Amino acid sequence: MPISDIDQQIALVQSVGDVDPANGDPVSPTAQGVTGIVMANINRLWLKYADKATPTLRDLYIQMEAQDLVIARLESLVDISTNNGQISVKLSQRVAARRAQRDAIWQAIIRTEGLVAKSATIQLGAIAITSPIAVPQPGDRSSPSFYRDANDPRFSGSPYWGTRRFRP
Repeated sequence: MPISDIDQQIALVQSVGDVDPANGDPVSPTAQGVTGIVMANINRLWLKYADKATPTLRDLYIQMEAQDLVIARLESLVDISTNNGQISVKLSQRVAARRAQRDAIWQAIIRTEGLVAKSATIQLGAIAITSPIAVPQPGDRSSPSFYRDANDPRFSGSPYWGTRRFRP
């Protein structure tokens, strides 16, 4: 049984990992009262990529853009180090790890799009021939109508029917 769109969105946020937009700390998407940057934007991302060929491809694009949101937030954090207290916090490692995850998602998108392109069915069928225009027989007339027909030979520069201009 397929899961609902909301459950799929929560699963995507959990697979990417969410961060607090104020301080960049990790946040659970199911925690009460706290909304991370990815969870706040998941509906927009879901609608943005709704036209992708397969649900898997849509999920990959959402994950990649969610990683971009997290990277944008984490890039503003700086590394902290002190010598006396021996405190060293390297927040740039979180950004590097997220970029590596984003690159892996991008490679998966390329593979999936290649598979989708290979699995596309070939469309075969006769092409309707619309030209050349057949030579009119004696007594033939161009069909009159109450509106302009772009395919009417009178307007297409036919060598057999004279041109006629409408006056507005």
